[in-house]
Amino acid sequence: MHGDDEIKALLSPWPVERPVDWTERVNAPLTPKELERVRVSIERSRPYGEDNWVRQTVSQLCLEHTVRPEGRPPKRSKPMSRIKN
Repeated sequence: MHGDDEIKALLSPWPVERPVDWTERVNAPLTPKELERVRVSIERSRPYGEDNWVRQTVSQLCLEHTVRPEGRPPKRSKPMSRIKN
C-alpha cells in the first residue's frame, strides 16, 4: 500500500472488499492453539484453515498423508481363527 509503483505492481487486487480492520487483524497475536496449528501445518506441509476446508483441500490435492498420525501404524493382532496351534 505504501511502496513505490514497482513494488505495488507485484500485488494483485483484492478479490473481495478489504475489511476495515485489516491492519488490526494481521497484527493481532495468534492464540497458543492457532500457533500450534500453524507449526503443524508447516512441519507436515498440511493446508492451514478451518477443519472443513482442510478436509476438502486434502482430498482434492491427495494430501491425506499430511493429516494422518506420524510414524508406523500400530500392528494389528491376528484374529484367533488365523492362529495355528
